Amino acid sequence: MKSQYIIILTIIIALVSSMLLLAKIEEDQRTNNQDFWSIYFVDPLGSSNDFIIDNKSPETKIFHYDIIIDENIVNSNDIEIEKNNIKTVEIDDEYKNILIKASVETDSKEIYKK
Repeated sequence: MKSQYIIILTIIIALVSSMLLLAKIEEDQRTNNQDFWSIYFVDPLGSSNDFIIDNKSPETKIFHYDIIIDENIVNSNDIEIEKNNIKTVEIDDEYKNILIKASVETDSKEIYKK
């Protein structure tokens, strides 16, 4: 009876260890093989217009963004973001119908908030 518990406990420990090891390997692969960037609002449903540029590229890049209100550019800036890092850009919350265009090299993305 005691030997059955030892065998079951050994199998459970081996399975848990294997799952943890595989999870760690998968996380490392995702982190090391990424080459993309994204832009999103800090609070997409709230009143804050602050947004984040997330650089998941393997190198530091310079991003350009335009903040557009009623088809007029109210702010334009370049921002350097290191690899696997994010930067938050703060904007006045008084703006409504805000469009943000961000670009790096030849790639560009837009987000919009009413």
